[in-house]
Amino acid sequence: MLALVLSGLLLLIAAILGNARQSQEAHRTVSHVVQPPQVVMVKDDILPPVMQRIAQCESRGQHVTRHEKVIRGTRNPHDIGLFQINTVVWGKKAEELGYDIRTPEGNEQMARYLFAHYGSVPWQSSAACWNRVS
Repeated sequence: MLALVLSGLLLLIAAILGNARQSQEAHRTVSHVVQPPQVVMVKDDILPPVMQRIAQCESRGQHVTRHEKVIRGTRNPHDIGLFQINTVVWGKKAEELGYDIRTPEGNEQMARYLFAHYGSVPWQSSAACWNRVS
């Protein structure tokens, strides 16, 4: 039994020493420095071009009037802000998501949510404006 335990210990020591030697040799065989790949960051705060055109068509790219009041739709006063998000249709969902569509940030976040889930469909009434090929 003692011989079996001793041979097991010797095998374990040999394995440990062998790994240490391989590790040291691996460090010696690297002859050049490996450059990390270049990472390109895409900012989340940049709107896709179609969303930029939608905002321009919906509110002339403005969230508030010169009197600091949130822009409301001329045809539908329930449309609000930069992306003219309809408060009757989307107000409750915006609230559930924690977006205050009366603020520029909340209005944009809700617009991003709508665009991610429905594409440009919520803004079809202004498609003739933003869908033009320039």
